[in-house]
Amino acid sequence: MKPLFSNTLVALLLLTSPFVRTAAADCGRHHTPPFISGGIGEDERLDMRVVACNYNLRLVFAQAGSGAYLAAVRVRIEDATTHARLVNTVAKGPFFYASLPPGSYDVSVRYRGQLQERNFVIRDGNIPASHFYWP
Repeated sequence: MKPLFSNTLVALLLLTSPFVRTAAADCGRHHTPPFISGGIGEDERLDMRVVACNYNLRLVFAQAGSGAYLAAVRVRIEDATTHARLVNTVAKGPFFYASLPPGSYDVSVRYRGQLQERNFVIRDGNIPASHFYWP
């Protein structure tokens, strides 16, 4: 009986959280910010999972070897065709999600002076996810 109570209590707490209710209600709508970042601590990781369905590019930042999550990673996203800069920010946590129209994008991320670059192609139904690791 106790496990049922624990699971019910957890579900009730999740459903009554204002962030989770709002994010779940917005899932699938087109009124989302162009990008979000976060995921420090278990609560924020859960929040990021809830809203992930609104974003079609998902990046994760971690330390090589240990897998420890990293924050304060500089993220720049440019249109690969026009070279227009769409995002230039510092991630507040190890998860960074962007909502981009279909196209090709150059993504550069920098942590403690070390730069990594990748190209992503966004198509309808295609959700690229990538992990970046630093020594």
